[in-house]
Amino acid sequence: MSFIESDQMKIGILIPCYNVEHSIREVLRAFPEDVLQKVAQVVAVDNGSTDSTRQILSEIQATGDELGKRLVVIVNAQNYGLGGSQKIAYAYFMANGFSHFFIVHGDGQGDAGMISRAFFNVLDKKPDVDFIVASRFMRGSDTAAYNRLRVMGNHVFNFLTFLCTGHWMSDSGAGIIFLRVEVLKRIPFRELTNSFQFNPQLSILLFNLKGLKIVETPLIWRDSRDGSNISSLNYCMTLLKILLQYRWSQTFGREADAVRISKEFPEGFIYQVLQRQNN
Repeated sequence: MSFIESDQMKIGILIPCYNVEHSIREVLRAFPEDVLQKVAQVVAVDNGSTDSTRQILSEIQATGDELGKRLVVIVNAQNYGLGGSQKIAYAYFMANGFSHFFIVHGDGQGDAGMISRAFFNVLDKKPDVDFIVASRFMRGSDTAAYNRLRVMGNHVFNFLTFLCTGHWMSDSGAGIIFLRVEVLKRIPFRELTNSFQFNPQLSILLFNLKGLKIVETPLIWRDSRDGSNISSLNYCMTLLKILLQYRWSQTFGREADAVRISKEFPEGFIYQVLQRQNN
């Protein structure tokens, strides 16, 4: 049976957003009609944007077309980081009966239509897949329009991740993923960092799971028109610390300690879920 015919799947799309007024409309409108028909909701998490991102999301939601009807906007009370936004969305998917979700970034670095179709192609062929990685650095991928220094840096960290964890990943920092929601119950994702290093930490946890069905698919990746919010030096130094901490914990039998570092918001996350009101 094709996954399209199955009533056992409720699929969501997660769009993390922070100051993406120049790209978010194009990203959302890139989802083809056939993709929208296969998903229950498109969940955009506005992480404290100071530009017109939230207004654009509200305008799209108000249209009442196929995208507007599916668009749910989660507005964070403050900037909780990329990792924090993902934790909020993961909890939302878990609480609302979703079976799967996938992530497309709101800054337009990847083509939303191509990404979503690639994920669904894999799911159609392998409906039991747990984790799909859209890899920037496997055969068939294209990073010609992506910063060369960032490409080199990612390759270095792929190698360092292998040395520290024993897992070879073609894209250890992958942020464009498709995941079975049930898998989240098996990992302490809430205890990962709230910052940009959430993605490589999550990859380590997932690759550690026994019996997880993982598939990689090529990705076309480019620089964002909205610019990058990442300080390369800070990102690299923090990620190196995380990898070394993980290796140390692995060596001395306290592997779980390697991911329990997130204490930035002890009061928890405060946010509002905005859904379109049907007339």
